[in-house]
Amino acid sequence: MTREPIGNGLYVFCSDNHKFGTDAVLLADFARPRSATNICDLCAGCGIIPLLICRDVPDIPVTAVELQPNASALLQQAVSCNHLEGRVTPVCADLKTLDSRLHGRFDLVTVNPPYQKAGSGKMSGNDAVDIARFELACTLRDVANAAAKLLVSKGRLCMCYPPARLSEACCILSDAGLEPKRLRMVCKAPDAPPELLLLEAVKAARPGLRILPALFTGTNGNISEELQRIYAPFSKSLKPISKGGSDHG
Repeated sequence: MTREPIGNGLYVFCSDNHKFGTDAVLLADFARPRSATNICDLCAGCGIIPLLICRDVPDIPVTAVELQPNASALLQQAVSCNHLEGRVTPVCADLKTLDSRLHGRFDLVTVNPPYQKAGSGKMSGNDAVDIARFELACTLRDVANAAAKLLVSKGRLCMCYPPARLSEACCILSDAGLEPKRLRMVCKAPDAPPELLLLEAVKAARPGLRILPALFTGTNGNISEELQRIYAPFSKSLKPISKGGSDHG
């Protein structure tokens, strides 16, 4: 287990099985609320997204839902270390069967879900890693249905996902009553294909998707100015964009 600084005196705890990648950091920046609100992070892993939100926006309560006990315990340790009791609430639970008392309570749901369908690639044999990367414990439809229950009307869902599954994601979100409203592609350079997408959907909203300018990360060891801004609070080198989903970089 390691304790890694994320800026503003806060730390995240990681293990070999439960880490975070640039995808989670970019999602936290994309989803960042402008004012106090009530947030739920699904597939929370080691809790990097709730911790980054607490770092950047004061006085926001975040509920962090994670299925795997060892990952949820890492966030609980970070809560104690960072004195975030009362602000971050780790919930070790299956998002498909969340307590109904959480329904309709949140203005924002964030999620870095598993990226690959079950059976679509070679698994590692490590259950913790495979659950994070493949749709073994939950599918995107499960995530969308859970978010739709958790959100208030006009509440936002912000997620990151592989570009190859964009059309599928939009259909699934729309079926759940979450209308895709804002999309940003993440590319290494203007002439490079996207590696990641950042997508916002709004509950009970009218159709109409706004395409934002692409976020460029940089090539050949040259980090883009925007990525430098996003990582400025960190006191360590950049991590590669996660290819596996959840908290595995």
